[in-house]
Amino acid sequence: MIIYLLQELIDKCQLNSQQPSRIDFFENLAIARRDGKHFVLGDQSIFAILRKLNGLSPLAQSIYNKIYLRFSTEASIMNHGNYLFKIGSVDKVEHNATFYNLDNLNDDSFCNYNNLLLENPVDTFIYAKSIEYYQIKNSLGTVEYLWDLRNGGGTTSFAEFLRLNNLKTAYTFAILDSDKICPNSSLGGTASQFLNTPDTLFGNYKILDAHEIENLIPSQIYSLYINYKNDQKLNENLNIIELNSEIFKYLDIKKGVKKFTLTNSSENTKNYYSHALNIPASDILCLCVKKNECNCFIFNPMARTIFNDIKLFIDQQKIDFLSFINDFLEHIYLELGEKLLWIFCKSNRITAY
Repeated sequence: MIIYLLQELIDKCQLNSQQPSRIDFFENLAIARRDGKHFVLGDQSIFAILRKLNGLSPLAQSIYNKIYLRFSTEASIMNHGNYLFKIGSVDKVEHNATFYNLDNLNDDSFCNYNNLLLENPVDTFIYAKSIEYYQIKNSLGTVEYLWDLRNGGGTTSFAEFLRLNNLKTAYTFAILDSDKICPNSSLGGTASQFLNTPDTLFGNYKILDAHEIENLIPSQIYSLYINYKNDQKLNENLNIIELNSEIFKYLDIKKGVKKFTLTNSSENTKNYYSHALNIPASDILCLCVKKNECNCFIFNPMARTIFNDIKLFIDQQKIDFLSFINDFLEHIYLELGEKLLWIFCKSNRITAY
């Protein structure tokens, strides 16, 4: 993250006096910067003071001195980074910045890497790809990033999000499956818990514009995988996959899409599938009485292991993953990549003295 020390801290913490306040906070922040956990920026005048601040260790003073001396180089990330975490006198969340009142921070706030909270930790493959895609599309070169991975475990995600927020030691970004089966269908239970939660000072979340993480693997890669497997049931899925349309975002890739589910869905959902697949509504319905007894699939299940199977396939076949990002996935990748990069970006380790 890009931590920005506002000039008002000079007066707020009496940094020009013989007894400045919040020494432990500035000490710990210097060590976090030394370790490369975050960028630490601000007006050069504040580093001119911090490098000689009474009460700081020689090590911390040395770190702030390095920032002061190579200020232009350190601040160059500001030419690209579009989200800042500003520390001063007020608490508020804006579109491109979170502001913190130093009085409400712990001495160890921002000493750790930020938290990436996921329902399933294997999902990081896609999120790393989204950052790579964002950097390529914006000609950023390579900006390093690192997160502390947290497992929400589905139904416990919201409770874990609140717990991490309350610690005030690191910022937490949660990514949630929507579980939606069409654009206007209801969100899943986990995502719904977050929906009415405003941005907090120590956390934010993103509900995927897709059923779940499997839907963010380009459909063309699934097509290559199915052709490689030459499985009769999976081959039937090609009729939908090769449409290369928005409906792919809402398919339950792992469990498949049962006609029973669509039969018992809203008219809006039925019409969406009928229109998207260009088939009569009657073709997506069935007469089954119980969902667990229904084997009428409009899209056959590709197994719970499909995400890892596809990752292995991509590696074995040396597939250029990003070259398959299509129009309806591009917006998702760019939005995710932007958020993830500027929340989890990290500086190089600094050598003090």
